[in-house]
Amino acid sequence: AAKPAFRKAIRETRCLVPANGFFEWRPGPEPGHERVYRLAPEGEALFAFAGVWRRWTGEDGRVLDTAAIVTCPANRTLGEIHPRMPVVIGPADYGKWLGEEGKGAALLMRPAPEDFFQIEKGRGPGEPAR
Repeated sequence: AAKPAFRKAIRETRCLVPANGFFEWRPGPEPGHERVYRLAPEGEALFAFAGVWRRWTGEDGRVLDTAAIVTCPANRTLGEIHPRMPVVIGPADYGKWLGEEGKGAALLMRPAPEDFFQIEKGRGPGEPAR
């Protein structure tokens, strides 16, 4: 919640974003040769990211529901790919993150354990298949 735009959302409109993994891109040696990584728990088990949501009303009067995944500094393993990572909320903490248990959600905004994600290195665009 370092950015002012997210402070209110972190306090008032938290949500859970179900997932079984995510992708991270890393620049390649030259444009068009980016490297993609897929990060997922072993067996691609379903888990939840910490999220926030907000309802916006545009100048034209249209209502738009939006959501964002909350990030934190990466753990050592993921830090080799990207300096930040999504916050993972375990099932025992769903109620705390959603505000059903009072305060304490800020303590959940921490990196996942080092062994939570398996990292699969994929081909970048333009790389030949093996």
